[in-house]
Amino acid sequence: MTPAPGAGAAESFWARYGWLLAAVWIVFLLFPILTIAESSLPVPMRVLGYGLLAAFAAVYLWGFFSFSFALGVNVRGHAGARLPFGLMLLIVVAGVPVLGPDVISFGPFIISYAAYLLSLRTMWIVNALVLAISLGVAVMTNMVGDFIFLIGLLLVLMVVNAVNTALIRHSIRSGDLRMDHAILSSQDRMARDVHDVLGHSLTAVSLKAELAERLLDTDVDAARAELSQIRELTAEALESIRATVGGLRRTTLGEELVPMRAALEDAQLHTVLSGDPQKVHPVRSIVMSWVLRESVTNVLRHAHATTCWITVRADSLTVEDDGDSLAGSAEGHGLRGLRERARLAEANCWIGTSEHGGTKVSVQWD
Repeated sequence: MTPAPGAGAAESFWARYGWLLAAVWIVFLLFPILTIAESSLPVPMRVLGYGLLAAFAAVYLWGFFSFSFALGVNVRGHAGARLPFGLMLLIVVAGVPVLGPDVISFGPFIISYAAYLLSLRTMWIVNALVLAISLGVAVMTNMVGDFIFLIGLLLVLMVVNAVNTALIRHSIRSGDLRMDHAILSSQDRMARDVHDVLGHSLTAVSLKAELAERLLDTDVDAARAELSQIRELTAEALESIRATVGGLRRTTLGEELVPMRAALEDAQLHTVLSGDPQKVHPVRSIVMSWVLRESVTNVLRHAHATTCWITVRADSLTVEDDGDSLAGSAEGHGLRGLRERARLAEANCWIGTSEHGGTKVSVQWD
């Protein structure tokens, strides 16, 4: 499945730059660094403390650098991101002898990592545990005043992280919906195109086959000519299908009129053409060609008409016949496709009874 523009851009952004956004927060490791620097710990313990802080920063960035593409995408989190998280927790535990109560300064990093790279359920569990442990340490050490800023920061980060991850997931879900809509629209367009191409071609082939069958007993040369035209029609139909599937088919009204008139004449229907298709705007001409194809195919298949009127204007196309009216009959896939094509082209499509007694199909731009 090809990513929609919105979804692909979102994932690409997080995959490339998510770890840099996480790196910004490394500045808050300044607090435990100052704690170690101002402590009376022996030099080896200080060196150990600085080493643990460096290791924590490295693992934290490694996790975001490796798995930032998973940000907000999967509510189950990314399994690979659990290893760095586990290492971060081990480093925190190892830092207790060095930092003492100040070990809770790792809290913001822990909850942020869980929010963006682990599952929603894990995020809320980690939030609750970190907050409970931080409050517990502050109360038990009688240092609530010293840790009030850090606890407030934890609460703010919990809210911000929850909102950010929700927005990211919503954005990517919206991208997925747009992608699904684009795929469905493309499939619907393809179905209409194939229906229109095959509908006309098979109708023309059927009519010529019937004519050839009648001519076999009276005029073999004429029958052979009809069979030759059937071969040409099938070759054209195959080429049209290939072009349609490849998204390359762009038939203009002038081009479409030639085989349509030939098909009507083969069915012994008189054709009355008014207007010049060369004066139609190319974009509208493409839409008109599809309307003409479907309308004439319906005339050949269902109308039992004797005459077909085709009227071309710069901003409209009308196809009428004097055969059976569509009044009271169910609207098929082809006519629904005409309405949809007109709507997508910002035109109005009208299907009803002609003043000649048959059916009238008209597409017009305001």
